[in-house]
Amino acid sequence: MYNEHVPLIAQQAKSIEGFLAVCRFTMHSIRRPFNRIDVDNKITSTTEEGWSHLVDNVDKYFEAATSEEFCLTDRFYHLLDIKGLNLTKVGFVLQMCGHPIGCIDTHHIQDFNKKHKFELPSSRPYKSIRWETISKLSDRVLKANKKPNYDNSPYPNYEYNVWRNRDLVTRYIGLCYHEPMKNPEHMWNSWCDKIAIKYNKDYKDGYQVSAHHLSHIIGFRKEIENGKFGTSLLWSNKSNNQDKFEAALCAV
Repeated sequence: MYNEHVPLIAQQAKSIEGFLAVCRFTMHSIRRPFNRIDVDNKITSTTEEGWSHLVDNVDKYFEAATSEEFCLTDRFYHLLDIKGLNLTKVGFVLQMCGHPIGCIDTHHIQDFNKKHKFELPSSRPYKSIRWETISKLSDRVLKANKKPNYDNSPYPNYEYNVWRNRDLVTRYIGLCYHEPMKNPEHMWNSWCDKIAIKYNKDYKDGYQVSAHHLSHIIGFRKEIENGKFGTSLLWSNKSNNQDKFEAALCAV
């Protein structure tokens, strides 16, 4: 599943249209069952704001997600600047871009809690891993460090994300290789198997769930290429720039 479908998705993400499709699909997956994801889903106003920012600055984020000049942690710092994408969802985007990371969602968190016998403090069991590995660490970082002033920096948001999330990103990456997650491939395959069982009326097996990721990306990409989600101006500008480039070549 992972070895067949993720490389095909990553191939799609090597273009700006494909990268945007990966991000939009990820945004549609936020707090929504996998079998209910559709291009016509509405997303929250905060996530929609993040999408608009992404489209307006797509070259920067596309480079951060795909260029070989960036390390994995740097990719996180840049993409965390997009509203609506937290550590887990940035991990999902980067996984579909072909990087060695995974998406620690509620299913993995529940497995983690069972494996390490966490005392669940509420009816929402996925909270405990965040309390133990993310939220407390986040609070400690913020209390121990006064927020620096990055007003004169050419990349203030990036530098703030490095300061704010450095320990969190490192911990998150480590968790993706910790039992019971094991590694990104195991995370992907086990998640697809769980979803197939959970929604057995929609999927016959985990392979179909895995393949559905790819079909979603292709579907979202077609809509984006047709100007859906506010991308029509992006392609219009791209076309105008291409026309100017070709005219300049003819003039040489």
